[in-house]
Amino acid sequence: MKITIKEASKDNFEELMFFRLLLLKHDSHLDSGVHYTIENIQNSVKFMKEYLKKNDNKYFIAYHNSLPIGYLHVTHDDKENKQNSYLSELYVLDIYRSFGIGKELTLFQWKYLKKMKITNNTLTTTMYKNKRTIDFYKKSGYVLIKENKIENIVYLSREL
Repeated sequence: MKITIKEASKDNFEELMFFRLLLLKHDSHLDSGVHYTIENIQNSVKFMKEYLKKNDNKYFIAYHNSLPIGYLHVTHDDKENKQNSYLSELYVLDIYRSFGIGKELTLFQWKYLKKMKITNNTLTTTMYKNKRTIDFYKKSGYVLIKENKIENIVYLSREL
């Protein structure tokens, strides 16, 4: 399957919010303790608008033909001598999973980060009911750093 990945801008805001809302729904399905209110969603909209203005936040969107099918959000400290980044969000539409879209998005992210001289990429994800996602990250070279069973989170990291 041929996909194209592009860096998002404020012009892609509606596509990004669509994916963000799907991700919120997905997260609440995995963790019954997660509840999203109108206020949470409004804050999500506000933060995404702000992130799109900053150089240290990048969104990448995967397209199949012209259809947006997934996205990735990465943050990094763009101040001098900072080498760490954080994979904040990765989401691929259900019907496009298992076609390598997530892998392509992470590879695209790593190329971008290497150009920025970033050497480490970390992430957190839900611990329970999320084996497939955790296995995906481990296959991609991320190493489990720690687990927080109380907060239902695993921490993973990868050298670039």
